Amino acid sequence: MNSEIFSDRFFLRFFFCILMIVLFLSCAAEKMSVKEAEQVSVTMNKESFVPPPRRIDDILSILDQPGNYHPATVRKIIASANEEPPITDNPVTLGRFYDKRGQSAFQLGLHQQQLRDLRKALSYAEIEPGKRRDNYNNIYYSNLLFNLAVAEAFAGNFKRGISHMNKSVTAKQTIQAASFGQIPLSVKYYLLAEFYLGIGDFQSAEKYIDKGIQLCRQIANDTDPRLTGQGGNRYKAYFKIDEARLNATLLEARGQYAEAEPHLRTVLKRVAIRFKHRQPFVYIEARKQLAINLASQGRFIDAEFEA
Repeated sequence: MNSEIFSDRFFLRFFFCILMIVLFLSCAAEKMSVKEAEQVSVTMNKESFVPPPRRIDDILSILDQPGNYHPATVRKIIASANEEPPITDNPVTLGRFYDKRGQSAFQLGLHQQQLRDLRKALSYAEIEPGKRRDNYNNIYYSNLLFNLAVAEAFAGNFKRGISHMNKSVTAKQTIQAASFGQIPLSVKYYLLAEFYLGIGDFQSAEKYIDKGIQLCRQIANDTDPRLTGQGGNRYKAYFKIDEARLNATLLEARGQYAEAEPHLRTVLKRVAIRFKHRQPFVYIEARKQLAINLASQGRFIDAEFEA
């Protein structure tokens, strides 16, 4: 199976994309839809009103709209993606720069720039392939591997993505590490599951989904004094988002879209509170996932409304 097919499958699972809508168009046609009901019941001047047909492009054109985000946030992301590299030969400084610029490019949908920048960042972060520089912060290195894993998967390079993500998973999940910006381990399990689903390896995908759900529940029930108070509650909240997302992924992988919907609504509600203005890309992807879930159920009007 070539990389183009890998890439198509990844977009299908990771963003619940075009092919999933195609698969469920035929299911929606077997019973009267909202559109058909409108055609039967609505008349104007004694002539039947025929609403415009719902097509794949109709849903996707709505999902592709940029949304309304805080202007200052958008300007900051654009400036970061266009920033020139610093004049220095310090590999740590250059590695951090290209990592940050690559992440900004990702949020703007500039995936080729994202991949170039993150590969370059890794070349500065390592003395040789797979060996981190001693003076390159371990959390930064782990996060860079995570970011590059996502970029590689977007490009259809699933084996590279899985390899980078597995290296990133070795970093231990602690509240102290999270306070220094470590990407939650549950997110890494979630994406590993998506990568494996992208290549049709359902057994490996379910293994990582189960690991992720167990981790989220373990943290939610943790009585460690450091996890109390406002900071601890914020920390636990991230894992509640990931538990819902993991449950939705598992159910959708089994074709249980209606059962997955409540979990996706939980994700969207929590993401709107914590990410809408700080990281708009996260919010818009949560909206897309819910909209495509509804379209996969044949509920195209609802999908347009949510989109």
